[in-house]
Amino acid sequence: MLAGRHSEWLAIDPKGLIGEPAFDLLPFLRNRWTALTTTGDTRAALELRLARVVEAAGLDPERARRWSQARAVDDLLWCTENGSSPGVSVQVSTALTEWLHR
Repeated sequence: MLAGRHSEWLAIDPKGLIGEPAFDLLPFLRNRWTALTTTGDTRAALELRLARVVEAAGLDPERARRWSQARAVDDLLWCTENGSSPGVSVQVSTALTEWLHR
């Protein structure tokens, strides 16, 4: 099919992973981070975003929250080891940590 002629979604650069479904939610939380921070209540916006993804995917909210925190910390460690800027990973990790310690 030519670009623009297909009516369905296409997977671009899919990564075939097998394992815990909640493991891969961090990108949903991290993407468009500025939209969350400009709401005035980042924590509430983060909770709402996670709740929507968890509901749509039929996942356990606590497992999803904890896997997301672990993935955010893993991102931070990777950035530290590779000399990269952690970008929003610091903010996501901090927000998830604060949320977990409520």
